[in-house]
Amino acid sequence: MIPGIRTIIPIPAGRSKMPIAPLLGWTFFGSLLWTALLFSLGYVLNANYDQVAQIIDPISTFFVGLRIAYVRNVLRRQSSNYDEILSTPLCVPAV
Repeated sequence: MIPGIRTIIPIPAGRSKMPIAPLLGWTFFGSLLWTALLFSLGYVLNANYDQVAQIIDPISTFFVGLRIAYVRNVLRRQSSNYDEILSTPLCVPAV
């Protein structure tokens, strides 16, 4: 899988209670395809590495930014829920 996506896939998979075996299988398969693609491109374009890097660097930077934005959004949502939970009075049973 594409690195940015591969990093955040476990979050929604865990939230949806996806079994670990299919998650690991699909993650392995996606990683294998992505690695094979990059290996093949590196093998074919070896002499033109600098040109390839100029193309891939902005794409990688975009996915890193997308990942940072996603994690920031998740943390912001969790912190607002945390504040809400803390402000809710506890129900203590009468003794």
